[in-house]
Amino acid sequence: MPLDNGQNKQQANPGKVLLIGVTGGTGANVVKDIGRVAAYVIKNPSEYIGQHIELAGDVLTPQQMAAEFSRVQGMTVIHKEIAPWIFLLLLRKDLFNLIQWYRHQGYQADVERLRTEFPGLLTTFGEFLEETNWADPKLTYESL
Repeated sequence: MPLDNGQNKQQANPGKVLLIGVTGGTGANVVKDIGRVAAYVIKNPSEYIGQHIELAGDVLTPQQMAAEFSRVQGMTVIHKEIAPWIFLLLLRKDLFNLIQWYRHQGYQADVERLRTEFPGLLTTFGEFLEETNWADPKLTYESL
């Protein structure tokens, strides 16, 4: 389902179903978080030279994501899992591989440690939804 076609968000998903082929926790990043942390690291280079930082502002299961959508939108949103093999039938092997990666490996960010190390610099999924006015039915995906 194309989500960036400019349709009203409510129209793009009329059943209020969050369709995700992932069952485990998924890391969520906001671009501004990456910039904030990069600036912090640049200001404190001796602490981070040679380090690899796996960054995530939140790690949520699809059910937790649906609960956040429900809270922000003020309506019930449910998670409906899609079997990953369906993407093979649609000739989307790359998408199938990505979903399998999320299911079996996924991101390994330690969000609690990151929040301690970078206080106030990371955005939760709920904060992202609120900041982008996700519940406003007049906005389109392009408005975000």
